[in-house]
Amino acid sequence: MLIKHGEDVRQDERIVQLLSNIDLALQRDTDCRKRRLRIRTFQVIPLSPTCGMFEWVPDTVTLKGFIETDLEFRAHQERYYAY
Repeated sequence: MLIKHGEDVRQDERIVQLLSNIDLALQRDTDCRKRRLRIRTFQVIPLSPTCGMFEWVPDTVTLKGFIETDLEFRAHQERYYAY
């Protein structure tokens, strides 16, 4: 678990609930199920308006890290297949 202090964790909890509902919709849709589209969520436990706990999810990357890696991969592919 990760402890977060100084911010309203209840907002994070609401976003995770929204993403969980979107994931349910993806699971119910036949095409999405075939493509294995999923949203992996994590647990958020607000302890007070300014403190809470987050489930630690191993082997995750930040959105920025994912985008940078994806851009590097695409650039490599473009260089490789340009010839």
